[in-house]
Amino acid sequence: NEKHSLPEIARRTAPFFAAAAVFTAISVWGQTSGGKILPAQAPALFSFYLLKVLAPFNLSAVYPYWEMLAVFKANVILYALPALAFAAAFIFAYERNRPAAWGLAWFALHILPHVSLLTIGNMIAADRFLYLPALGLIYALFETADALTPSARAKRAGLVLAAALAVLSGAATFKRAEVWTSSLTLWADTLKKFPSELTAHLNIAEALAKAGRPGEAEAHYLAILRIDPGHKDALYSLGTLYAVGGRCALALPLLERALALDPSNGPGWNNLGLVQQALDRRAQARKAFLMATAVSPDYAKAYANLAAAEAAAGDCAAADTHYQEARRLGYPASPPPAKCGKSGAGRAK
Repeated sequence: NEKHSLPEIARRTAPFFAAAAVFTAISVWGQTSGGKILPAQAPALFSFYLLKVLAPFNLSAVYPYWEMLAVFKANVILYALPALAFAAAFIFAYERNRPAAWGLAWFALHILPHVSLLTIGNMIAADRFLYLPALGLIYALFETADALTPSARAKRAGLVLAAALAVLSGAATFKRAEVWTSSLTLWADTLKKFPSELTAHLNIAEALAKAGRPGEAEAHYLAILRIDPGHKDALYSLGTLYAVGGRCALALPLLERALALDPSNGPGWNNLGLVQQALDRRAQARKAFLMATAVSPDYAKAYANLAAAEAAAGDCAAADTHYQEARRLGYPASPPPAKCGKSGAGRAK
């Protein structure tokens, strides 16, 4: 009948298959050009996603790259059998139930961009990548159930079972949603599963700092630096945290190391200038503010701080020029410094 018309299903879903094919090609090209393509792990990742759909337990916001590769290598059979079973199910369905086979193909093609191992940061997988592919498995399941329950009584029993599964899934979703209520709960949950996950440490530290809990934030930044002493984001963020807390002597070397690793960090140069200023190193502060404007030409606070430093040094012409640039970029008006009547700059962070 029309519901099971394979050509009609193909016509309606062809654009989605085409989009999946394009994204897969982009994924493979991106890895090939960067020398990072790892096709040997694709079956394991395919099995990983398949298992997450069938048994959505122990979910995580991120799955770290190297940790998951170690899991795959330690459980070769576990992460090989589901992919093989899926292939067998597809062949069987193609012979007996074409609509169900189409649903399986939907899952396979739409998960393909995410199993060709195009890394996103240090993440190898994410639960959210299953939102669209999972529709194919659900469709295949309903088509299979419809074919296996020809009687009206069996169909009613199937509907009751489907309703029960929907209620259970809804309850699990509600419970999982609690984890996503804030950055603090989300990344705390991630760290329970992956205690060495650097992104989780960094994000929860930023959330703690914003929540006015600098001591706890500091602990997470230090945890990152114990694992990776050259982590530029942790160096910058911890240096900034110390600077805001008035611990400028501790902030100085951290910001200097962060900027040596990433000289294009405009806010980093600005914060370094503020730290130098607090330590009464005025010439170095002026150079840092100047670097901030050089790498971030639209950074109004850096121009304002540079103008204040120039005014304090008695260079009123330069101070006026940079203060006017800060105002042009949207920096609010502030009282002029005592040494330069035309120029002024407020406190910037």
